[in-house]
Amino acid sequence: MCDTDRGPVESAAVGTFFALLFLPINNIHTYIFPYPTTAAIYFTPFALYLLLRYVGERETLATVRGYDVATPLGVLLTLAGIAAILIHPQSGSNVLLLIGAGFGLQLLARVYGRYRETDRLTDHRSLAPQTALVGLFFALWIPRFDRATGTVSAVVNGLLYGANPGDEISTVGTSLSTLGSGIGELFVKIFLVSAVLSAVAGVVMLLAVTGKLDDRFPDRNSLLRYVTFGFVPVFVLFGLFYVTSVTRQPFRYLGFMMVFVTVLTAVAVTDGIPYSPSLSARHWQAAVAVALVVLLVPQAMILHQSPYMYKDSDHVPETYYEGYTTSFDQRDPEVYFAGPRGGPDGTSTPTTGRPGPTSRPAEKSSPGRRR
Repeated sequence: MCDTDRGPVESAAVGTFFALLFLPINNIHTYIFPYPTTAAIYFTPFALYLLLRYVGERETLATVRGYDVATPLGVLLTLAGIAAILIHPQSGSNVLLLIGAGFGLQLLARVYGRYRETDRLTDHRSLAPQTALVGLFFALWIPRFDRATGTVSAVVNGLLYGANPGDEISTVGTSLSTLGSGIGELFVKIFLVSAVLSAVAGVVMLLAVTGKLDDRFPDRNSLLRYVTFGFVPVFVLFGLFYVTSVTRQPFRYLGFMMVFVTVLTAVAVTDGIPYSPSLSARHWQAAVAVALVVLLVPQAMILHQSPYMYKDSDHVPETYYEGYTTSFDQRDPEVYFAGPRGGPDGTSTPTTGRPGPTSRPAEKSSPGRRR
C-alpha cells in the first residue's frame, strides 16, 4: 500500500511492529489464547490483503462472452470470506461487510464519476461477485444456529424497547471502587494505547474520504478508501450493540475495528501522514522505535488476565473451606449432602477417589453420598 520513497522492507518492519502490539486483544471479549472470535479477527488481515490485491488484478481464470467472470485472487477472496464465516459466524460476517462496503464504494465512484472525473476506483475489478457469493453463503449458513438468530433478536428488541447500557457499567464501577480503582483507571490501562492510535487512524480516514491525501500516490489513496469504507459498517454495528446493551458483544466489534486501526497507523507512520517528516531516515527510524517501545509496555500488560485488569479468577476463599469443615463436623448423620460446589455425589470423590454415582454399590455408599 506504500507508494512513497520508503522501501518495502521499511514498510514491512513498521507493519510488523504495529501488529505485535496486538491491538485487537482487550481481554473483555477478545483473548490472547485460542478463541474462535480472536481467530476470525486475526484472519481478517488476510482477507483485506486479498481484497486490496484483487481490485487491481489483471489476470483472468475464465471469461464469458468477453467478460471476466473469475480471477485467481477473486476466487481466493471468495473462499476467504466463506472461511471467516465458518471460523466464527458473527466475526466472519464482518469480512462480508468489508467486501460489501468495497462494492458500495465502487458503485459510489461510478455514480460520482458521471459528474466529475474521479480516481482509479472506476478502473478496479468489481467486488459484486464476491459480495453476492459470500452474502449467499452467509444467508444460508447463519439461520442454522440459534445463538446467531438469538443475538439478532436481542439487538432488535433492544432497539424497539430500549436498553440501558449504563447498568452494567454502574455495577462494575461500584466493584472497582471497592477495590480502590475506577472506570477511568481501567480505561487508561486497557484502551489508552488503542485510543491514541485510533486518533491517528481517524486522521488518515478523514483525509482519505475528503481527498486531502497526497495526489502523487493515487493507488495508495484509492486503497485507503477501501479500508476506510470497510471500517464504517463495523463501527455502526459496534454502536448498535452498545446502545442495546447486548452483554459484552460490543468489545468483539471493538477488537475487529482495531485491525483497521493497526493497518492505518502503520501506513501513517510509513508514509508520513498527514505530514511528511523532515527528519533524516535514521532519526525518523529512531523516533518510531522509541514511540513503539513506549506503546508496547502498557499494551503488553493487558495481554494476559491478571490483577492489573482486576479480572476475576477461580480462587476459592478460605471462608469456603471453613464453611465446609464446619458443615461436615456438625452435620446430622441422617442428613446427606448432595455435594459441595457441584451436583449430587460430589463429596464421594475425595473419600473414595472415584467420582460418579456408579463408583460404588449403593449399599456401600459413604456418609457423604446421596442415597
